Amino acid sequence: AERRLLCWYREGELAREVAATESVAVRTTRERAGSKLGPMVVLLDTSGSMQGLPERVAKALTLEVARIAHKEQRACHLIAFSGPGDTVTHDLALTEAGLSNLMAFLAASFHGGTDLATPVARMAERLAQPAWHHADVLTVTDGGFALGPETAARIQQARALHGTRFHAVFVGGTCPAFAALCDKAHHFTQWSSFDAL
Repeated sequence: AERRLLCWYREGELAREVAATESVAVRTTRERAGSKLGPMVVLLDTSGSMQGLPERVAKALTLEVARIAHKEQRACHLIAFSGPGDTVTHDLALTEAGLSNLMAFLAASFHGGTDLATPVARMAERLAQPAWHHADVLTVTDGGFALGPETAARIQQARALHGTRFHAVFVGGTCPAFAALCDKAHHFTQWSSFDAL
């Protein structure tokens, strides 16, 4: 029994070591390519179609991004959005003021329509500042929106001018046109882990 427990413990440790090694490898590859790890921006969809479990999953992902940003000493900015005029921004930091912002973020939702143009415009303003160059932008959404040409152009311009990398997590839906603009797009489908939330 002790031998078995030691094997399980070692397997768990090995998994952590592999993850740490992969993280170092990714960082080293970016630095060799002349691309440093910059700040993080999260565009979080809180529209009506995200209400319930998808929104809880999206907020859990956002909290994880804030934790990673703190660990890697990277600035982290949140833009939560819904329909036209429904946009709120927070700097997410694990400080006294940052924790207050996190609590406000967890409690707030718009549950209206979905307008991606406004949050992308706000994102573009921030990314134009030198301190926000080389940012990683994560959009968490169900993809229930139309991607306009001006919004697509802003995303492509941020990538070309500021070295921005774009990622998307689609929770329970997708938007192929938007996914095609991202460096990486992921589809969250494993709901069973979150049934108890």
